[in-house]
Amino acid sequence: MREIKGTYDELSLKKNYENTDTDDYIHAILTDENDVLDAIAKLRIIYPNLMKLSYDNKRTQTQQTVSDAEDIDNKTPLELFEEFFELQNNQSMTDEQRKFVQDQIESIWEV
Repeated sequence: MREIKGTYDELSLKKNYENTDTDDYIHAILTDENDVLDAIAKLRIIYPNLMKLSYDNKRTQTQQTVSDAEDIDNKTPLELFEEFFELQNNQSMTDEQRKFVQDQIESIWEV
């Protein structure tokens, strides 16, 4: 099995695979910080024998232990979720992610 590594854009760029044997059995390691939607299906268009897909990024390089939150009575649901997200992903939420979570929390509390 041949291993290839890079971002999704790098692995799917024609100049990076056109002179290789794309029919090899492949283990693709994506270095994108965010998961690529349906990456395995998209990469199989180029590498039909793609056998394994994994990620090597901040989230996967360090294993964090998710433990009980401290001082939960004095934190908002968003603050608690942000702490969990950071432990799970080894990075802080983006402003876009924070806004999305806040909107979801507000819609739940409205019900």
